[in-house]
Amino acid sequence: MTSPRLTNLAAAFALAATDDMLAGIEATSAMIAGAPAALATVHAYPGMSLDTLRKFLRLTPSGAGRLVDRLVAADLMERRAGSSDQRFIALHLTRRGHGIANLVLAARRRAMRQPLTALTSQEQAMLEKLLDKMLYAMTPDRERCDHICRLCEITACPQDICPVETAALASQASRAQSSKSRAKRKRRM
Repeated sequence: MTSPRLTNLAAAFALAATDDMLAGIEATSAMIAGAPAALATVHAYPGMSLDTLRKFLRLTPSGAGRLVDRLVAADLMERRAGSSDQRFIALHLTRRGHGIANLVLAARRRAMRQPLTALTSQEQAMLEKLLDKMLYAMTPDRERCDHICRLCEITACPQDICPVETAALASQASRAQSSKSRAKRKRRM
């Protein structure tokens, strides 16, 4: 059983860290709402579609379209035709967009630096393992995975060791196995 105090401390830390991170990102980028996350996401995954970005940010199609329109108008993002299918529109950052995305990610790092430096190196290593475990448990599927990682630095936590990505892949494999089992049972009937 989780103690009420631990639950309260964890929630207070999560909220304080989020507040500090968002304040730093907004101050650094002069942007609010989904724009910083959109820049960080396309920075990590250049060439993604508008629909994929929409899913990462949990926006409606029209909301995602308006956000991208604003970023294109601000010369931070551009739409390009896909290389294999000219009907596919790929999102890419401009040079200025990459610069702002890097500022967003740096603000995120700065916001976490203060509380993490309060820990010894051994405590930081222990916390890293605990966060791996907790993030894995918080990721039931691909959609949640993509949303959690919308402001991640992919180079700091590559997909092959990311607990969120690992959990999403395990969930997909489990669903695929369940589908195969159901199909086998139906054929036997």
